[in-house]
Amino acid sequence: MKKAKTRLIALCVLIVAAIAAVVAIVVTKNKDKKEDADKEDVVINVATPEDATAEQTSNIIDNPNFANGNIDVWAINAGESVITEEIADVPIFDNVTTYGMIDRDAAVATTGDCFSQDITAKVSNGEEYQYEFYVMLSEDYMNAPEEQRTVEFSPYITVDGETTYLGSYSSGIISGESTKVLTPGEWTKFTGTFNIKYSGNLDQCVIRILEQGTEYGAGDCVKGDYYVTGVSMIKVEKPKAEIEKDIPNWKDAITDGLGEEAIAGFCLANTSLTDEALMELIEKHGNAITLENELKPDATFGYSNDVCPGTEEAELNGEKLKVPVMDHSLADKVLDVILAWNNEHPDDQIKVRGHVLVWHSQTPEWFFHEDYDTEKPLVKAEEMDKRQEWYIKTMLEYYVGENSKYKDLFYGWDVVNEAISDNSGTYRNSSEGSMWWKVYGDESFIINAFKYANKYAPAELELYYNDYNECVAKKQEGIVNLLKAVKAEEGEPGVGTRIDGMGMQSHHDMYSPTASQIESAARAYAAVVNNIQLTELDIKANGLYDGTEATRELVYNQMAYRYKEIFDTCKALKADGVNVTGITIWGVIDTYSWLNDNASVGGGTDGTQAQCPLLFDGDYKAKPSFWGFVDPAMLEPATKKVTAIEYQDDTFAAGNTYEATSDNASFTFVPMWTAEGLKIKVTVVDATEDATDAIEVYWDIDNSKSESFAAENVVVKRADAETTEDGYTTVVEVPLELSAAMTIGFDVRVIDGNTTISYNDSKNTQETSSKYYAEALMKPYTTIHRGTITVDAELDEAWANAQDVPLYIVVGEVEVSCNMKLLWDNQCLYVYATVIDPDLNKVNSEVHQQDSIEVFIDENNHKSEAYEEDDKQYRINFKNERSYNGSKCVRDNIESAAKKTDNGYVVEAMFKWTDVRPSAGMEIGLELQVNDANSTGGRIGTLSWFDTTGTGWTTPSVYGNAMLVD
Repeated sequence: MKKAKTRLIALCVLIVAAIAAVVAIVVTKNKDKKEDADKEDVVINVATPEDATAEQTSNIIDNPNFANGNIDVWAINAGESVITEEIADVPIFDNVTTYGMIDRDAAVATTGDCFSQDITAKVSNGEEYQYEFYVMLSEDYMNAPEEQRTVEFSPYITVDGETTYLGSYSSGIISGESTKVLTPGEWTKFTGTFNIKYSGNLDQCVIRILEQGTEYGAGDCVKGDYYVTGVSMIKVEKPKAEIEKDIPNWKDAITDGLGEEAIAGFCLANTSLTDEALMELIEKHGNAITLENELKPDATFGYSNDVCPGTEEAELNGEKLKVPVMDHSLADKVLDVILAWNNEHPDDQIKVRGHVLVWHSQTPEWFFHEDYDTEKPLVKAEEMDKRQEWYIKTMLEYYVGENSKYKDLFYGWDVVNEAISDNSGTYRNSSEGSMWWKVYGDESFIINAFKYANKYAPAELELYYNDYNECVAKKQEGIVNLLKAVKAEEGEPGVGTRIDGMGMQSHHDMYSPTASQIESAARAYAAVVNNIQLTELDIKANGLYDGTEATRELVYNQMAYRYKEIFDTCKALKADGVNVTGITIWGVIDTYSWLNDNASVGGGTDGTQAQCPLLFDGDYKAKPSFWGFVDPAMLEPATKKVTAIEYQDDTFAAGNTYEATSDNASFTFVPMWTAEGLKIKVTVVDATEDATDAIEVYWDIDNSKSESFAAENVVVKRADAETTEDGYTTVVEVPLELSAAMTIGFDVRVIDGNTTISYNDSKNTQETSSKYYAEALMKPYTTIHRGTITVDAELDEAWANAQDVPLYIVVGEVEVSCNMKLLWDNQCLYVYATVIDPDLNKVNSEVHQQDSIEVFIDENNHKSEAYEEDDKQYRINFKNERSYNGSKCVRDNIESAAKKTDNGYVVEAMFKWTDVRPSAGMEIGLELQVNDANSTGGRIGTLSWFDTTGTGWTTPSVYGNAMLVD
């Protein structure tokens, strides 16, 4: 995957300003090239600016506000387009009214004509700069689609004659708001950081503020006028980073848990080689690396993605073959550093994972065309076989061949990457960007890849398939089928395939996949290929984290327990005979993680959600996540999540049970809620009766996590409870005003003689602090009355007895509200949804990104981790267009109607029972959801009845309960 880096730094800079009055002369544009020459430009009128030349003296950018007449410094990449100085009649920011305008004639301009400035003489290797600028698009862009209204901070550097173009995808180099979709006529501010990092001699470093249309300038582009001002780049002054040398080695925890030969790896990019502290972390804590991009096909062809870099003649199986010129320099720079370390440290070796030979992404399209020319037809499969074999042969011989200086570095190689579709669970086809599939029309290229790898790889080099979303049931099934297909063709080198392991990428979030889903997937893969590794592990933060100190401690600690859970799962699998042989973390320090600014499949964000996914922070210090692996005793008590189900029928049967234990006693409790408060059934196992024995319940209605808290609690003495055979039990009632979707802080603890057992706060500070209270979320329970309706989107009398089911739980941000009603009979479950939504949208091709309702049904209420035969997900948008998930969730089992209303839409539907005979008193698993899209053409959030995780599409375990009644 393409990875990227981000770092936003708080920086105080002393600004020394020189204020001068500037009498500006308006440069009048020739608008004859426009169809409507009389239209006014969106950049208003002429004025005499005040403070137009004021700028930060530490800014390395020349003429940042386009106010001093030195306009040529901005025209390095302007081409035939003309850049002029302009003046607005109102300040654009602060007191600055001057700006630059690039006049691009669509008939002659190139997509790359832009604002650009050469900063080579002002920067040094390893320095980091805070950048900032303002951009506005002209009226030329008024009707352009979003992808043609995107402006980017897109520098390039030339090192030893080789130019690398940088952007949001440049891990460890470009951070922050480097790319944005702009609204014409509105000034937009960009901020972020630019790390100047390279290996070799710097020939040129140029910043560009670029609007180039689609497909990196190769697709559609307006090539209109746009405007820039306020450009600054200020060096970030920071002390030399030092790592913690006195903490345990992370790799020791991995090898202790998974075996002496286990891989404890980190992802490493070429650009990080000059970061001394980062390299020290790898040397201390890792025994392996995976190169981030440098061994992918685009890199090995010198990032010449638009055109073939040139050809030469090669021999393959006695036949002459015209092949593209390869460039191994980027990977070699990394490998030479690792090789030098290994030579100096024979007892502390670092191994390498090759990543990747065959991938639909980051492989230039020209590689699949006749004469390596995208203007010519695709080659036939027979020709592509030769190219694929040549490429795999060349790569493996160069890096692990008998005469390679690197032959002892590599322990394994990802032969094929991400070949299974997220949507279908079968092979990724040409509609999902696979040129391999476009040429072959089937999966034979995958089989061939493993045959060629087996032919040219030494026997000791492990060969892997690697994929993400590997714990999603549908995709897991597809991956297993791929592994079996490759395994079925096994044979001697030169004849058959070889596959040694499955790479579970493991780009996870805080809640999904569950530990049991990870375990189930690993067992399924190990049953086919034996060897399992987590190859790209990182964890996305939840919505609580905004990058501030106020949220950092809580989320860091939660993430540490998430890492601990994953590692505990791996260790348990290993102990049970599943061959988990390693874990690789996808990055080293949070600053450089791709999750900060790259929106891609398999994880990632759009740069707006703060992330902290790795083991070390931006100061190279170990985070709680590190200790989640190495020594969990170092962690603060985790905030456990408790679900309190709505109390319905004077029993606790519908509630969830939670447990706490000590050496001499244990207790369980079942929390439930009503509008008047909590009801908690507590059962204590304690054979020795003592006068101090008691149950205590503490709460914090605001869930404030306060360290100076005036506690409220209820105490029930053992003498006042009901005696049981091995202890005592009681129902503790806590008077509170509660409602669905409300979260409170609370804790339960039991006094056992001189011992205190707490469910959450192991420090037992409940009286004075709510910091370590558990969190209880009030979740609903509903009953569904018997009734039969006609599906016509009309709320007729048949719905009169139906209970209202409001949706409260918000994931993301929503601008909708919804109330549903449900009925049942012997044939169907019925739903009537009333959605208040002023902005209806279905332009997105992905159906879950459209305004719609979803109904999830678990007929047998097994709450299984993966979908079973009876589990269903129905989706109906406001236009009554349907989509489905589940083997029996099909068109024949649904009837629906929808209509728009003055303030939203309604949906009425019936869903046939397929696996159960419904009867009064039976419980089903149920979840209800509204997808909220807006005018941006995408889903901004969901509104749900029960599930807080948003994972109902993959696991019924998150559904609520509903009882069928007469």
